[in-house]
Amino acid sequence: MRLSSSLWVCSLASLLCLLQLPHAKTSPLPSIAGAPFHSDVVQNLFPLLQSKKFQDIPDLTVTLERNVSQPGLHRSLLTKIEWSRPLSKDCRLALVETLPEYMYVDLDEDKEMERFGGPVVSALFPIDVEKPTSASPSHTVVVHQPAADGERVSYVPLPIHFRYQTASEDLQYIPVKVLDPLVFVKCSKSTSDTWKHVATVSVQQAPDQLIPVGFLPHYPMVTAGTLATTLLGIAYIMRHVLNHCQSETKKWR
Repeated sequence: MRLSSSLWVCSLASLLCLLQLPHAKTSPLPSIAGAPFHSDVVQNLFPLLQSKKFQDIPDLTVTLERNVSQPGLHRSLLTKIEWSRPLSKDCRLALVETLPEYMYVDLDEDKEMERFGGPVVSALFPIDVEKPTSASPSHTVVVHQPAADGERVSYVPLPIHFRYQTASEDLQYIPVKVLDPLVFVKCSKSTSDTWKHVATVSVQQAPDQLIPVGFLPHYPMVTAGTLATTLLGIAYIMRHVLNHCQSETKKWR
């Protein structure tokens, strides 16, 4: 009976301590410098993509080189753009990336990257970063930034992520493809001007990426290990809770 009363006292004391903790406050993000450009892309470029009526710039072409770095499911895609001629400082470039169901971008991560000088990443719809490949649609995002001022080379970085794949009986990795982008340019700050398509002469594609897959023969071992780790964690926590309550009981005597 005494031990039961002590446990009640210990639980009440812990609850009072939690109630006295300061609550976390949320603060609004600072204004993003790329917000006007995001609005321009949403209002003008996305409808143009849906209409599929592109106007090419006759005297401008590009050559693309794509590279993917970093291992695992979270990687970085770097696009090198070589222009056939230099662009003026008021020009902006836009890469239209098609993300298949096995790939996604984290828009919150991209917004943080934008705050520190990265490109602006725009999408028409939210992207669920938790869904597996089997439950995910494809997405279209636009990565836009100032074009190279007087230079003939631009670099566009983009963090990309791969979704969990359906478990397999015989494969531990599957190859997936990074699709080629479309390139658009707009050389005026006026939203009334039209984004124009730039023809791609050649693309050095990124190699197919090997993505880890759940290996079903490992299922019994993983299940047993997870269960054992969970039980050990529960026992560890309960031991420390009981030790703490016993020490608190001695103080109340």
